[in-house]
Amino acid sequence: MNIKRRLTLRFVLQLAITGMVVLAIAAVTFTWMLLRFLDISITRDFANVGLEQLVESSKIDEKGIQFSPSLLEQVKKNKGWLQNIDENGKVESAYNTPKDVPIQYGPGEVVAYWTGTQPFPYTLAVWIQEKNGRQFTLLYGAPNILDPLLKK
Repeated sequence: MNIKRRLTLRFVLQLAITGMVVLAIAAVTFTWMLLRFLDISITRDFANVGLEQLVESSKIDEKGIQFSPSLLEQVKKNKGWLQNIDENGKVESAYNTPKDVPIQYGPGEVVAYWTGTQPFPYTLAVWIQEKNGRQFTLLYGAPNILDPLLKK
């Protein structure tokens, strides 16, 4: 091989390796950004982003449904609470729930609280999903900060 061909081959090889390294760095950076964006979304709006993750990451055993401890900690950081309700409106499990929140809901009561037609001191988010052939209804509540301000 002559020197010109060797230099060209070395240059192309270095260029290809550099391109692969740049693509790997870009992929790692993009993945990191997506994970950070998800963390920020959970912190800001747990009701829309976190409830789905709670159900997806949950495990069902003989004790009932078990949620991810990191997501439950996020519920607590947001000053929120969580209830798992069965088909009859009875609370099966609860996390960080205040004493003024009911442990049994009548027909239509959750919807009335959720839509605001009946007064409730918390904003509610409802997530209904089937997992392992069983339907789960999760209620996520957080203090209603805007309502007292709007009444002033």
